[in-house]
Parts: sequence; C-alpha cells; structure tokens
Amino acid sequence: MCNNRRHVGEKATLALVVLLAARGALADDVPAFARYKPRVDDVDKKTEGNFFSGLPLLGFDPSTGLGLGLGGYFTMDGSRKDPLFAVTPYRRRIFAQVYATTGGYQQHLLSYDGVYVGNTPYRVRAQIMFERNTNANYFGTGERTLRPLSFGGKEFGSHDDFTSAISKIESARDSPLVASPDYATYAYDRPSASASVERDFWGGRVRALYGVQASYSWIHLLDGTAVQGLDRLGHTVDAVEGPTLLGDYCAHGSIHGCDGGWDNQLKAGVALDTRDFEPDPSRGVFIDATGEWSTKALGSSFNYLRFTAVARGYWSPFPKLAHLVLAGRVLYSMTTSGAPFYSLDALAMTEGDQGGVGGERTLRGYRADRFVGNVAAVANLEVRWTFVHFHLLKQLFSIQIAPLFDVGRIFDNVFANENFAEGWKWSAGGGLRIGWNRSTIIMVDVAQSPEDFGLYVDFGMPF
Repeated sequence: MCNNRRHVGEKATLALVVLLAARGALADDVPAFARYKPRVDDVDKKTEGNFFSGLPLLGFDPSTGLGLGLGGYFTMDGSRKDPLFAVTPYRRRIFAQVYATTGGYQQHLLSYDGVYVGNTPYRVRAQIMFERNTNANYFGTGERTLRPLSFGGKEFGSHDDFTSAISKIESARDSPLVASPDYATYAYDRPSASASVERDFWGGRVRALYGVQASYSWIHLLDGTAVQGLDRLGHTVDAVEGPTLLGDYCAHGSIHGCDGGWDNQLKAGVALDTRDFEPDPSRGVFIDATGEWSTKALGSSFNYLRFTAVARGYWSPFPKLAHLVLAGRVLYSMTTSGAPFYSLDALAMTEGDQGGVGGERTLRGYRADRFVGNVAAVANLEVRWTFVHFHLLKQLFSIQIAPLFDVGRIFDNVFANENFAEGWKWSAGGGLRIGWNRSTIIMVDVAQSPEDFGLYVDFGMPF
C-alpha cells in the first residue's frame, strides 16, 4: 500500500515536471538560478548575435520642445545554443546618447546593462549622465499644486491661458519693463552617476538589488534675467523677469535645495518578476519595492528617505487570435522631509528612477513635474495591440497601437486620508510603439488632460 502511494506520488511529480517544462516554466538546460523564468514568447523571432540599433533622435515634450540628437543601442543577444537565450531580453546592452532640445534641455548619457553576467545570477547596471535644463518646470510643492494654475491672483483652466498671462508686460510705466514668462521655471546643471547589482532568487522569479548613485546640482533662479514680454498689442519687447515662483518659495525658506548641492544615495530593493519579455511584456507581473537613503555620511548635502512600491501587470486575453495585451500599473511613493525640491519628483524603482507626477512616464497630458509632493500616487492603463511584424534590411520591426488612461495625485503626507478621494487628475490618449528587434522600443504617445495636451517621443515603454 505504501509502495503504491509512493509510485503514485512519483508519477504525479513527474507529470507536474513535464507540465511545467511544456509551459516553459521549467527547463533542465536552463541554469538553476533562472529555472523559473518564463520563456520569451515567439523566441524564434528574437535576433541572434550582436546588433546595433541606432538612429538620429527626434523627440518632443511640451516642457522641453523639439529635441534632436544621436542615440543607439549595441545589443548582445548571444547564441540560440545558450540556454539563457530563451529566458532573457538580451545578455548585454550598451546605450549612448547625445541629445538637446529647442527648449533648453540637454541629456547626454552612457549606460551598461549586463544580464546574468558570467553565467551567474547577477545583473549589473551602470550609467553616467549629464543634464542641463534652462527651462525646468516648478509649479510649487505639495497639495496646493492640485489647484488650477495661478498668477497675479487669477486662476487659469488651461496651460495656454496661464502662459499667455505670465508673458504680458506687467505695467507700461515700469522702467525697465517687467514680464514673467519664466515665472514657473528655473535652470539647473546636473552630472550624475549610478551603479547597481541585482541577484536572482527562486529560479529567477525574485531578485534583490543594491546600488549607489551620486549627483550634483547647480540651481539657477531666473529672477531679474533678460526676457521677452508681450505688450498690450501683442508685440514682443525686451523686459526683465519678475519674481519667480521658485524664488518666492526659496525666499520664504519653505523648501530645501535652493542652493543646489550633492544628492548621494544608497539604494535597495526587491522585486517579483514573472514577465515573459522585459522590454515589451505580453504576460506576467512585475512588483517591486525600492528604498533610497540620502545621508550626509555619504557626502550628500541632505538627509532623507524615499520608499516606492509599484505593481505592474500584463495579460493577453486572446493569445491565439491577436497580440493584444492589457497593461496596467499602480504606484505609491513616500519621501521624508529634508529632500531638496528638485529630488522630490523622483519615483524610485529597481529598474531606474522615473520623474514625478506629470509628463511622459506618469501622467501624460500634463507638464513634467506638474504635481510634486512628499507622497505620490499614480495609476496607468494601456491596451497594447501589435498588429504587424515585418523585416527590413534584415532587421525585425513591429508596430503597436495603445489607447491609454492615466490618473495621479500627490499628498502632503501619508496621513492625508480625509480627502483621499478628491483632487485626482486624469488624462487619456493613445500611443504608437515601434519595436526594433524586439528589445528596442520607439515610443510616440499623445494625451489630453483637462489642463493641457502632450506629445511625447522617446525610447522604451512607459511601464
């Protein structure tokens, strides 16, 4: 009787192993540290070997204007004979970019991403970057930014009306003439560097991250600088910038970081990842929790903590009929007091930080950093339909469309629950995504909010 039970148990175990292997969840030839990584869907379409995907960059963001530059990925996928080929997006990838916009923004960077380095469970990421922005947004800090845009005691329902109001000459009797086109902006220069090491556990489903990043910011207030204003007839005239919103906050001492300084951090995180293909998932979940600690013991000018929890899900309801994916994300981030105003917008994640509530990665249809506070909440939903694949010059391309809907809000603190249901901002639109050899995604998104309209061109999925 015991032997029969043992044989039944052995048969059941064998059947389970066969079933998991058939589904791609378990493969004997895959190293133990990646044994439970899902196999890439349509792995036969994944490019073998090394390839370069580079092109002139043409980008656009309502806050920074039209951007031009050069950028490209050098991707090393490896050989199909490699057991890790079918469970990784690539083995190594280098990205380089030189980029500048008509709105005064520059971003130049070099990054490296190595997956399962040396056939070990470790992943290494590193990046050096220089940013300059002569027109960075600052709409205030905290829940007060949820109110309509305001200037001179008046509120404005649209960003266009707000821009028109701040550009006008304040008084024809002033000498020199005063206007405030930069009322909600400032300028900065920021070099930065970061590095992280991740280790997979539980056959590749769970990973832990440890990292470090350092940056230095030079902050430039624009009060009193030479600008162009509009007189009552709409003619452009030379003027002087009046008091800016950031200048007012700094004068009252209500924020940190007006003089710039070092912002150095230790970073740690843990993630559950069951996505089938990291750059463009069709199924699975990705849930991560990340903490960042900035301290003067690391040479930072500030002491603060940040914690962010993010859950993303991907589901293909009709995999046999169409490459249609429902993609969603919810995010909640908390930052303690003491953080500089220019770092309050950061949302810490294991795959790299994103900007604040507003802009191309969070709340499309609003300006970048439109809503910034110590606590942020965001939710995104997309319906991604990849309707064609084709080869061109021996390169594999795909085209995807994606209706989208975003909501977001910021809070002054984690205990502001009495008005939790109020003040949420929303936007809706659509995206066009072009896949290049699967691992490189070119994103073109448009979105409309009650306040503004946004067009965004960039690399990578929003989430």
